[in-house]
Amino acid sequence: MTERPVRWQPYYAVVALLCAAVFISYIDRTNISVGAIAMRLQFGWNETQKGVVLSSFYVGYISLMLASGALANRFGGKIVLGAAVIWWSLFTVLTPVAASISLPLLVTARIALGLGEAAVFPASMNMIGRRVPVLQRSRAVALVTSSLYAGTVFALPVTGWLVQSYGWPVPFFLFGAIGLLWATVWFARVEVGSDIEAPASAEPTPIPWDRLLKLSGGLGHRRRSFLQQLAVVLDECLVAQLRRAHLRRQSHERRPAVRRTIALRLYAVGSSTTRAVSPRREPRITRRLLGPDINPTTAT
Repeated sequence: MTERPVRWQPYYAVVALLCAAVFISYIDRTNISVGAIAMRLQFGWNETQKGVVLSSFYVGYISLMLASGALANRFGGKIVLGAAVIWWSLFTVLTPVAASISLPLLVTARIALGLGEAAVFPASMNMIGRRVPVLQRSRAVALVTSSLYAGTVFALPVTGWLVQSYGWPVPFFLFGAIGLLWATVWFARVEVGSDIEAPASAEPTPIPWDRLLKLSGGLGHRRRSFLQQLAVVLDECLVAQLRRAHLRRQSHERRPAVRRTIALRLYAVGSSTTRAVSPRREPRITRRLLGPDINPTTAT
């Protein structure tokens, strides 16, 4: 008895396109992690400016996460996800242009990119709930969420190769164009509506946010754990900054003494003598070798 071949299901294409959307979202958000190295050298950023550029994406990403879920429930995942991919792809393409104009404009473009990518998971879950059968939804969610790791693994080496071979703007142009191409296929291939009929008795149940936030072992516990971990991370960063500042201050204080010692040794070698230099001649020797701007009497 021969097995019947598996017939292509309509939701297969939807899941495949959702995986591609998540993949594209992560290559668009990860490429600047590699490109920022070359961008910093070109634009002369310091570490703080570089950190602002890299973190600005999450300002928009967090801001519109809940709203994008509500929009997906209201207008459907197809429209919201398609519009979101077009939005963030355009700002991916505009990233090199914004960076060449000014740093604040680049930060604005990164925030706008985060606003668009905030819809990728809420809209994807909405599409899975509408288009994928109940028994296949866990597998669909696993495939979609695994695409984010595939995007990160792909973007890091490929972006590095593109930056080295063609310049740092190329990954932004290329990855943005891929997103716009995806949107064209998405609107042409996926039809509006739901392929899965909901039960007649099914009614939307409101989410009890008040009860969830008050639970000691639920979101309340996770919120406290997150705040505790955040406090530990901030404390470690503060300690590292203080230690770095202390070492920098010690190095600055020791620099005149080190330069004085080097000057005296150079004088001893230049005069071909091994006898010790008298304390009365030290200021004059040091000033002659290092210049009049050094006060050797205070360099201890």
